Amino acid sequence: MHVPKPGMWSPSKDAEHVAEGAAYHQWIVRLTLGQKVPARPGIERKLVTAQLSQREVVDLLRQRTEDGTHLVEGLSDEQLDLPPRPPRARLHTLAEMIERVLIGHYHTHRKVIESKLRAARSSPTLDFDRLAAGRRTGDPAFVEAPGVEQTKMGRRSERRRTIRSAEPAP
Repeated sequence: MHVPKPGMWSPSKDAEHVAEGAAYHQWIVRLTLGQKVPARPGIERKLVTAQLSQREVVDLLRQRTEDGTHLVEGLSDEQLDLPPRPPRARLHTLAEMIERVLIGHYHTHRKVIESKLRAARSSPTLDFDRLAAGRRTGDPAFVEAPGVEQTKMGRRSERRRTIRSAEPAP
C-alpha cells in the first residue's frame, strides 16, 4: 500500500491496526471477565504499510468484528459494571472501555482512513486505483498525498483535534 506521506501509515495499515487493536481490546474484555487469556496480543506500530493483503485485512476485520460482537452481546449489567483490567485512566467500567476503546478505535481509524482516501482522490498525481488495489511503497505510482496528517493515538481530546485537522476543508 502507498504511504500518503513519509512516516505516515497507509490506509491499509490503519485498517490492519484496527484488526490488531480489536484483538487486544477483546483480550481486555476477557481478562476483565476473569476468563483464561493467552499473553497480551501484540500490536505492530512501526511499519507504515500493512503486512497482510487487502483481502486478508478485510477478512480479519470482519472476523474480529464478529468476535467482538459475540463477546459483548450477552454481557450482564453486573459484568458491564466491572472495572476494566488492566486499569485504564478515566475508564471506570467495562462498559466505558467497550464503548470508548473497543468501538471508538474503529471509529477513530475509519475517519482517518476516509480522510486519507479523500486526499488521495483529490490528488491529481496519485493513482487512486493503484492505491486501492494494494500496491506497495516503491511502486512507480507511489507519491505523497498532500494535506493528510497521521492521527495521534493519545488522549481522546487529542485524537478529536487531530482528526478534525486531518479532514479537508469543505
